[in-house]
Amino acid sequence: MSIWQILISIFCGVGLFQGLVLAIYLIGRSKFSLSPSLFLGVMLIGIAFRLAKSYFVFLPMVEYPEWGVLAGVAGLWLIGPSYFLYQKCLHKSVVTRIHFLHYLPAFIIIGLGIFNWGDYIISFYYSGLLQMALYFGIGYYFAKYRNTGPLPNHFPVFSISVFILLVCFVVQAYIEGITVYATGSVLAVVLLYFISYKILQNSSLLNDVSNGKTLNKDEVNEVISTLNTVFEKEKLHRSKGLTVADVSRVSGHASYRVSQAINQKLGLRFNDYVNKFRIKEATTRLKDTTANDKVEVIADEVGFSSMSSMYQAFKKETGLTPHAYRRRYLTVTAAD
Repeated sequence: MSIWQILISIFCGVGLFQGLVLAIYLIGRSKFSLSPSLFLGVMLIGIAFRLAKSYFVFLPMVEYPEWGVLAGVAGLWLIGPSYFLYQKCLHKSVVTRIHFLHYLPAFIIIGLGIFNWGDYIISFYYSGLLQMALYFGIGYYFAKYRNTGPLPNHFPVFSISVFILLVCFVVQAYIEGITVYATGSVLAVVLLYFISYKILQNSSLLNDVSNGKTLNKDEVNEVISTLNTVFEKEKLHRSKGLTVADVSRVSGHASYRVSQAINQKLGLRFNDYVNKFRIKEATTRLKDTTANDKVEVIADEVGFSSMSSMYQAFKKETGLTPHAYRRRYLTVTAAD
């Protein structure tokens, strides 16, 4: 057993553990409601189960268990449906309990494995790759071209990560050699770490949805009026990592009413709504020639988690970077 195999097994093992812990947290956070947290949690379980197959390949002095293959195949069949349902849920499409039928093949595979129908497992693995690719393609198409609202900022990075994960699994399946298999396993674990990091960093990945409930015009106006008042008075946008649940507690409106009102009235996602208040305060401070605060300081104090997130949101709203906005203001002021 080489030192590299030992290191890979340790690296994979730690990745699997943290992925499963985060998955349990997300599912617990969702309270089994049909929310992005639930489907992200199931997707992480699927990725962890699939990587368990690779983990046991490199685990020193342990005979490769048959249930390791079974877990890997079942996990593969969980990832695609979870990505698809996550996109539907995130973009305000109706998701009901009947959609759990998308997971039925994974449980059938587990049942077949229990009854020692092992001859079919390899076929299920290759068909699982095809299934994952189809679900990814449908989910991506749905979010990119059928979604009526703006795409969340995390969409490209998150989707590319899942796509690369799919490529890793395909390469491992069709290209022989322990070096290729090891490289694919390490890259897949790195992507698992990255996806977990993005989930913890970006609260918009976990925003709850309304599950199809629609508010009437009066309800929408009432919620938006309350939100505008609360944001102006309490300066909620200054809190980094602000969630729908946080605003729900302060405003007295249920989380789904907050998200739905913002979407129906303004055509915005929750994070975009919050960023409007951050950018409003930022533009005021950028024009303050007396204080002349650095852009980095302004970004931090108005609630942006990083400079890159401020630049992206600011340019999306104003068409300019913060520095360009300040220079233009100073030029216009000097001309007057």
